[in-house]
Amino acid sequence: MLGNESEIYKQKLEVTVGQELEVTKDIVNPKAEYKIGDIVTYSVKVKIKENEFNKGKMDRVDIEDIFPEDNLEYDQTKLKTKGSDIQVTKENGKIKASMPLKYGETKEIIYGMKVRDNANGKTLTNNVTVNGTSATTSDITGGNASKTIKVNDPKLDIKKGVDKKEYKVR
Repeated sequence: MLGNESEIYKQKLEVTVGQELEVTKDIVNPKAEYKIGDIVTYSVKVKIKENEFNKGKMDRVDIEDIFPEDNLEYDQTKLKTKGSDIQVTKENGKIKASMPLKYGETKEIIYGMKVRDNANGKTLTNNVTVNGTSATTSDITGGNASKTIKVNDPKLDIKKGVDKKEYKVR
C-alpha cells in the first residue's frame, strides 16, 4: 500500500508536459441559410484533451472568438455560461473569455449574433482560438475551431400595374 501512495504523491509533484486544449464550436439549432435579422446562437466548449499526461489543471484558459463585426452584431442578452468562474467581454469584433480549467471539466459559452442588413448574399466565418497557462504545466498546445453560415435573404420588389385605366366590355 505504501508503494501506491508514493506513486500518487510523485505524480502530483511532477510538472506535467504536453497538455492540449480541445475546443469545439457549434451552432445551436443550425439552418441551411440565414436571413437578415436572424439570431445565430453559437456554443463554444473547451476542455483539457484526454490522454495519460493531462491530469492537471490550467490556471487560466483564454478564448478569443473573432467574428465579422460589419456583418454580425453581438447580442449580449443571449449570453450564457456553464461555469460560474467564466469572465466574458466583447471588444472590436471579438468575444473574449477567461477561466480556470481542471482536468475532466468542460466549460461552455453560449452567445447570440444578429445577422446585419449588409450580410445578404455572403458566407460568414466565425473563428475561435483557445490558449492556456499553468504554473505546473509546460508545453500547452491551444486549439481552434470555426463555423460558417450562409446568408440568403432576397429582397424582391414586386409591382402590379395595368396598361390602361379603362376597358370596354362587349
